[in-house]
Amino acid sequence: MLVHIRDWLITITEAILLTFFLLVFVAQSFLVEGYSMEPTLQNGERVMVEKISYRFRAPKRGEIVIIKNPLKRRDIYIKRVVGLPGDSIEVKNGCIFINGVLLDEDYIAEPLNSWYSGNFFVPEGHVFVLGDNRNHSDDSRRIGPIPYNDVVGRVVLVYWPFEKIEILEQPKALANFETDYTE
Repeated sequence: MLVHIRDWLITITEAILLTFFLLVFVAQSFLVEGYSMEPTLQNGERVMVEKISYRFRAPKRGEIVIIKNPLKRRDIYIKRVVGLPGDSIEVKNGCIFINGVLLDEDYIAEPLNSWYSGNFFVPEGHVFVLGDNRNHSDDSRRIGPIPYNDVVGRVVLVYWPFEKIEILEQPKALANFETDYTE
């Protein structure tokens, strides 16, 4: 009897350690709270975030990421990477320009309010992130570029509610941005 209890305790301990390892280093579930990523992600959806790839490579333009707000470390946001290191971002007349080239976006909720404007530079080791619902998003326009260390991981899957299960991909406008405009 004592041997069975010890075996159960070992099994439970191993399961707890494996779960802890997976959540810290591999993948984690997050709840979408708020409307800043509509229409791509809806309030109340659950997403799976993989945390390994950014240990080997930098975030790519167009990826949806979980970030820590560098101004309020406890605040966790979900945003889209729009700017990469060395980019000059200009917000003018309701449009986003990256290095002087208009970003044609078909995934945003609505055009950006035309009264908002600003210029930003993305330093090395940082990304510039925006919500897809630009008029209702706290993002790099307000909190600045995000250091790589504050990027928790990449959103790869919406898994709740079940009828909305979806693997997320980069929008073509952002995935092909460099090749479309630099040649």
